[in-house]
Amino acid sequence: MTHLAQESDHLKSSFLANISHEIRTPLNAIVGFSNLVQDTSLSEEDRKIYGDLIQENARSLTDMIGDILMLSRLESGKIELHNSRFAINELIETIERTMREKFRDKTNVSFIIKYGASLTIESDKELLSRVIGNLVNNAFKNTETGSITLEYSIENNMLTIKVIDTGDGIPESYKKFIFKQFDKLNIKKYINGAGVGLPVSKTIINLMGGKIDFSSQEGVGSTFWFTIPCNPE
Repeated sequence: MTHLAQESDHLKSSFLANISHEIRTPLNAIVGFSNLVQDTSLSEEDRKIYGDLIQENARSLTDMIGDILMLSRLESGKIELHNSRFAINELIETIERTMREKFRDKTNVSFIIKYGASLTIESDKELLSRVIGNLVNNAFKNTETGSITLEYSIENNMLTIKVIDTGDGIPESYKKFIFKQFDKLNIKKYINGAGVGLPVSKTIINLMGGKIDFSSQEGVGSTFWFTIPCNPE
């Protein structure tokens, strides 16, 4: 076995071990708080707190498993684009509602949407929604105070999406690992869940014929953006 093959196998083994740990964390929380909720002596306030924690961990687990399954499908080449025409504003509105509800407890973070022209575009709506959702989700995970801005523009038949946050930012030494699915072992603070959301997003954007990139300053915040062809009308 070559050195590169051995390194790849090692990274995959470490990655799978990391995933197992990340899945157990919300699962243990769900089981633990579910047992606590059954305590008849609990006050209604405590019951609500535990119920909210169960929901939060259930959403985290669902997102994580969804990303892992999507990564598996992408790696095996089983994903095909299913383009359709839809209104970009309506897609952004749906994502806005979902994220406001999901992170409603983050009262110190403002979620700002900058809508562009009201146009229809041609793309894979489900995959595009997943990528935008991943970027916004990561921004919320890494931002405790300040703001998250989602904006888009269409120019020269290309859709550009930007997600700007005032969160932790990413240290310079970690930036090269951001889009690599097997190199997330020591930077979990800066990566959502098991660390597959951004690699999934990059693979999807490449499949769509686009590009994705980011800029970040530790302690200041990050901006993630991508462009894809969209045939606007």
